[in-house]
Amino acid sequence: MSCKFVVNTGRTLPLLEEAWAQQGARLLPQPDAAITGVGTRIHFNTSEGWQEDASWTARMDEGWHSTAATAAMDAVIDRFGADNVVYRADVEMHEHKLTVLYKADLQQQLLPLLQDHLQQAGLRATVIEG
Repeated sequence: MSCKFVVNTGRTLPLLEEAWAQQGARLLPQPDAAITGVGTRIHFNTSEGWQEDASWTARMDEGWHSTAATAAMDAVIDRFGADNVVYRADVEMHEHKLTVLYKADLQQQLLPLLQDHLQQAGLRATVIEG
């Protein structure tokens, strides 16, 4: 029996690698695998570096259209204004993960509106707030 060390994080792989280089390497062994982007990517640590689990990514593609998801988010940004809702840096996102910052007082209106737009677009999506 062997034991594997897996890291599960909301960060994308580049941000995990950055954090690992700054702090993690001093505290823990190198992970055997990483679940990143709030579960939207799985990566295995191989002798050639990180390898994305293509079968998991294909599963994430089912019922998903990045362009439609971005359009849904853009509609929310248009509704509340770019001063109140902004995309995070590109390194924090990929085709299966959009990340925004918004003013806290908009939460009760913003989240249901975003879920409605995603549903209207026919997307299987989970909105995660953190």
